[in-house]
Amino acid sequence: MKKISSKLILAIIFIVSIIFQLFFSLSTENFSSDDAYLNLRLTQHISENKAHLNYDNLSYGGRELIYPVLFYYLFALLSFVPFAFKLLPIIFSSLIILIVYLISFEFTKDERVSLLASFISAFIPVYFSLTLNKFSIFSLAIPIFFFMLYCFIKMDQERKYLDYFVMFSFILPLLHPIAFLIPISFIFYLILTTTEGIEVSKLKKEAIVFSIFLIILIQFILYKKAFLNYGFSVIWQNIPKLILDNYFSNINIFKAIIGLGILPLIYGLAGVVYSYFKSKKDSFFLINGVLLGVFLLLILRLININLGLAFLGISLTILSAVSLSRYFAYLKITKFQRFENYILLGILQMMIHPYLYRLGRRLLLDQQFLHLWK
Repeated sequence: MKKISSKLILAIIFIVSIIFQLFFSLSTENFSSDDAYLNLRLTQHISENKAHLNYDNLSYGGRELIYPVLFYYLFALLSFVPFAFKLLPIIFSSLIILIVYLISFEFTKDERVSLLASFISAFIPVYFSLTLNKFSIFSLAIPIFFFMLYCFIKMDQERKYLDYFVMFSFILPLLHPIAFLIPISFIFYLILTTTEGIEVSKLKKEAIVFSIFLIILIQFILYKKAFLNYGFSVIWQNIPKLILDNYFSNINIFKAIIGLGILPLIYGLAGVVYSYFKSKKDSFFLINGVLLGVFLLLILRLININLGLAFLGISLTILSAVSLSRYFAYLKITKFQRFENYILLGILQMMIHPYLYRLGRRLLLDQQFLHLWK
């Protein structure tokens, strides 16, 4: 029997993820968040007036708007696509599947494990809920963030990845302030590699310095007026201190674990341990730097908890490929080798079962509604 190409399997995972999300998204004409309607209004204003909205009359008392505009201009140009505000964010957010595969394969050189990691990334609950039917900037910003990490890993091998890295160093800060996570992650990456005595190439050091200064410069230009008017309090969006102090007061640890996904959490933490204590590859420390950067931003209350969990979930999924690769390598030298495929199927079943349950429940509710309507 001819072996199925890994590229074909990856394409199937990508297409199934899009169809699965489209089923939920197109089942309603509405969006699932208030931010989606704000993004829609800003995009439509550009389409109608050929310029972005600077002042919001619908806000209480009116307010001046200061925000990166690239996302809205992009969708204004693509608004001719049928169901553009439903379909395109799903396609963009699903790109994380391909990026997770590329990074995982770079770490493990194992196609099967990399495909498994990409499949897991397609159904990370918190990332799923952050982007599904929400016309969110994060559907584009998060895949670009992780593609920049992949380009950084590969830039020593091929020059084109350095060009991609430079290009997206301009694009990401024009999409969302989450671009600040890039410099923070690189700082932790340099700290980790230095403490472990791992040499970082001169090219990567230059790329780090370039991206840090560029991202900070672009963000300062965009928010210069806000900084001059409100000072550093604008970083916390002028949220009252009492509200900031209670920012994490209602966090449910169990729900946070479910949001990350049980398998990415277990195997991802195992990957963190292996990458730090057993492996001395500098690229592993890059993902660990992202984890530390996200934790820092969460502690300082600089990002939303769901956004932070999405970054943690994807990072842990990438590192889970490392631990799964070691796990299957160990399994080959034991008597349990003949159960390897069953174990793999068990992992897939554990991943897909909650979503099949949700899909079945939605279909059942739809049938009940149709019955009542008749």
